[in-house]
Amino acid sequence: MKITWLGHSSFLVESKDGTRVVTDPFEAGSYDGAVGYSPIDTHADVVTVSHEHADHNAVDTVSGAPEIVRDPEKRTIKGIPIWGISAFHDDSKGQERGRINIYVMEVDGVKVGHLGDLGHILSEEEVASLGTVDVLLAPVGGTTLSDRRRPRRRPRRLGRRSSYRCTTRPTRWDSRSSRWMTS
Repeated sequence: MKITWLGHSSFLVESKDGTRVVTDPFEAGSYDGAVGYSPIDTHADVVTVSHEHADHNAVDTVSGAPEIVRDPEKRTIKGIPIWGISAFHDDSKGQERGRINIYVMEVDGVKVGHLGDLGHILSEEEVASLGTVDVLLAPVGGTTLSDRRRPRRRPRRLGRRSSYRCTTRPTRWDSRSSRWMTS
């Protein structure tokens, strides 16, 4: 498996057999230029959308004919089990910014959790729903993304082997070495 950060909260997860999953595709330049990453230029078999904001739901930026996942329902697409856990985009139980879905997928025997635009500390019930993840993709920083203190507590509670706090620099997960590699 290979994981490549595409920008903002978007990742490309590629299985050994070539199945491609893109998480939270963004609209480059949205929010008056605040989403300042280059446009997404990739194809996928599956796209997950944590919530309906332009910096997380720009499914038309991904080429191919991907199956779009917008709800927490468990399913298997091209051999990859994917399921969601409903959570909040803010600290006030969604009253400010609404709900999101956290997604978990199993790719090549590795359980990957993508926190989307999580805006609160996970409850014990949410942690139990996620279970143990091997790789945690945890966005931090910015106005609506979780602050830097929260993800430090999340990985230990989720029993993960590796975590990556995105919105920093392009990297990819190399499953052979179990390390993050800079592009």
